[in-house]
Amino acid sequence: ADVTSLALQGPLLRKYRVYVSKQEKAMERSKLEALVTAAGGTWLEELPAERSHDLLVFGPVQGRSYDVEALFEAACTQQLERLEAFAQSARKQRQPPT
Repeated sequence: ADVTSLALQGPLLRKYRVYVSKQEKAMERSKLEALVTAAGGTWLEELPAERSHDLLVFGPVQGRSYDVEALFEAACTQQLERLEAFAQSARKQRQPPT
């Protein structure tokens, strides 16, 4: 997608609530929060008990989550299509394809 069509769609995370694990050390939490809110997302301080389609979870947590690197890539590309490449599970940490 070109830049103009992406811009017309609105902020990348406008429809999402975002939780980043407090164990995530890739960047200061305040900077991660600024990145999420700048992209239109709703920053969550606590992980909700129930997961829903509008919740993106980054960092090491129980259950399905994504490597925080996916958040950086999405911010740069303005696309979430490669999110699955950064999927993690509590049992096995996977590296994104190079």
